[in-house]
Amino acid sequence: MPQTEKQRLWYIANRHRILSKNKAKTKSKPKLKRVCKVCSAEFLSSRKDRKYCGSGCSKLADKMRSDKYGKSHKKDKVAYDKIYLHKNKERKSIVSRSSHLRRKYGITLEDYNSMFRNQNGRCAICNRDGRELAVDHDHTTGKIRGLLCFSCNTSIGKFNDDISILKSAINYIVASLAK
Repeated sequence: MPQTEKQRLWYIANRHRILSKNKAKTKSKPKLKRVCKVCSAEFLSSRKDRKYCGSGCSKLADKMRSDKYGKSHKKDKVAYDKIYLHKNKERKSIVSRSSHLRRKYGITLEDYNSMFRNQNGRCAICNRDGRELAVDHDHTTGKIRGLLCFSCNTSIGKFNDDISILKSAINYIVASLAK
């Protein structure tokens, strides 16, 4: 017989002994009427330290304490944040850029820097130097096409990535130059 089966049979045979020991161990404490500090409702509790009637009231009390602390220490927090941001300006910029790329395009900052080096720091369309190039992607598939300067990226966006509209724009410019 497996060990668990033996244990089960032993428990069945000795259940009355186990239950009588457990009853002797647990002394029921008298329940006292308490008043909730948040909603002023009466409730019964055997614990002396119980101040709230339920989890909703305790969460609300925690939020009220946190808000009270935040209001009383607002100047300290603003001063600390100002000093911290001044000391960590470059780090915050990198972290912010990295999280934006990961959240919006699903790439890391290293992936972006690799694409930037592959394009020699230039826009994929107009070949102008770009201090910071935008990530161009297909809005339907989410696939990244390359890095573009602000002007080229917004221009493609205005044409809704529609090749026929782009061809019409090219024909328009060619026709206007021929006049």
